[in-house]
Amino acid sequence: MKPLTRTLLPLPMRRSWQTTIFRPINTASSQYSQIFRLPDGRALGYADYGSPTGYPVIYCHGYPSSRLEGFMFDLHGTLHRNQIRLIAPDRPGFGLSTVKPDRRIMDWPADVKVLAQHLGLSHFAVLGCSGAVPMHWHVHTGSLTS
Repeated sequence: MKPLTRTLLPLPMRRSWQTTIFRPINTASSQYSQIFRLPDGRALGYADYGSPTGYPVIYCHGYPSSRLEGFMFDLHGTLHRNQIRLIAPDRPGFGLSTVKPDRRIMDWPADVKVLAQHLGLSHFAVLGCSGAVPMHWHVHTGSLTS
């Protein structure tokens, strides 16, 4: 039986991989740690990635995660290059957002709607993955209409 060995990537690839994927982000930056007060007094934390003038996309993070998950979409400047503004809010009880007692999945679109109004967004796309799919679905299917 052969002993297990580790295969190392060539040094240039290793440096690129380590500095690109695991590049630390400054979570104290206002871009990544913004807080907005909802009408009921709760805090809604969110991060803003990509081009400030790009097409707005609201990203619903997975479970368990936070607004910082949106960082993975801009590792190589993809959002800037494609003129996309990715807004990643924290769901209630995650990251910088206040817990909402007795919350339901169907309550999330109202928070998204208020955030979109606060940011002056007349239109936006919605993106969600993993544990965010139910939230994404409620926002996408018209639960935002008042």
